[in-house]
Amino acid sequence: MNTIQDKIFKFAHRVEARGNSLADEMRRTLEGVLGEIIAQTAKLQATYLMTEKWDKEVYKRKYAYLKAQRVNVEALLEGTFEAMRPPVEDAAFDVMEGAAALAESISTGKIAIGGGASYVTPTMLEDWITTQTIEGLLINEWLQKMSTATADKIVIAGRESLVLGHSAQQAANHLRENGISGTVPKLYALARTFLLSASNYASEAAFESLGGVHGWEYLATLDGRTCPICGAYDGKYFPHGKPRPSLPQHVNCRCVYIPHHSPPKFHPDKPEHRLYDGDTEGYLKWDIEQTTRNGIPPRPAVKHDESTVHHRDGSTSTKYKVGSVEHTTENYSQWLKRQLREDPAFVRSILGKTRFELFKAGKISLEKMVVDGRLKKISEL
Repeated sequence: MNTIQDKIFKFAHRVEARGNSLADEMRRTLEGVLGEIIAQTAKLQATYLMTEKWDKEVYKRKYAYLKAQRVNVEALLEGTFEAMRPPVEDAAFDVMEGAAALAESISTGKIAIGGGASYVTPTMLEDWITTQTIEGLLINEWLQKMSTATADKIVIAGRESLVLGHSAQQAANHLRENGISGTVPKLYALARTFLLSASNYASEAAFESLGGVHGWEYLATLDGRTCPICGAYDGKYFPHGKPRPSLPQHVNCRCVYIPHHSPPKFHPDKPEHRLYDGDTEGYLKWDIEQTTRNGIPPRPAVKHDESTVHHRDGSTSTKYKVGSVEHTTENYSQWLKRQLREDPAFVRSILGKTRFELFKAGKISLEKMVVDGRLKKISEL
């Protein structure tokens, strides 16, 4: 079925693919500056150092070299990360138009004329850039943070090469493997997360502009990569105008909101499905069978097999391969409870030893593990 849920999740996958493409561009930009950093490092060594042995150099020359190296690396990287901003903004604008077009087609039942451009303006893009945060940081602050962290890694790697007496080629490899490679996975996470933020921002603005939204249902992805925080919110309903979590909630968050144009039917005597009613103490119960009849179909629930990939540059990443797929009308909490019987090791891999034991014993629910958008510490449970 080509339902609202299907359309929104499919578009989220397109946004993720656009994020990967953006990250590829950002990675090439970062790698492109590496040659200049190596050349400038060699020039600084010739200027400040008098011998080929680091331990034979006097303190003043070491200090002068390290200070000059940091200034040089920071300047090069600041310009490099600054150059990443326009591609990020262009990609965000494209995603916003697509999200707005999808919202219009869902609300009107017609293909949006103009690709959603009537809902997305440069002002909206600027508003997103200056207001939407991930883990408390704006996109420009994230780029600055990554620039500083990468500079630290490169300076340390350069210092290690001097101590180890590396040749020019060895030093170049060491800078690449220890100075830059660790930043690359963060670029991909950053690109995907902020483009999903842009998509959510434009989608919700377009739905609000079109009117008729009664409320929003929070939907997480049913798999082992979803964090317990997002899992605890899965399936909760937030009436229009009531406070709700901003999405994405964290880096690599994949959650979305599904708009409801009519109030869901509540069944107080059936505990199968829980929806947030705007009161921090009160939850409404929603019958799963009724939601299916209202047009919300079962969702895929996926388990992945993980493997570590070793890259030529010395970095590693985790590769996920689909292990099993089922379709269910359960929310994340219900699905996890069922896994206690069918695959307890899977639940333990998500919750950890202590939370798993409490969850298994029925002493605490997934919802009670989360407070104010964060996972409670073990000492708080």
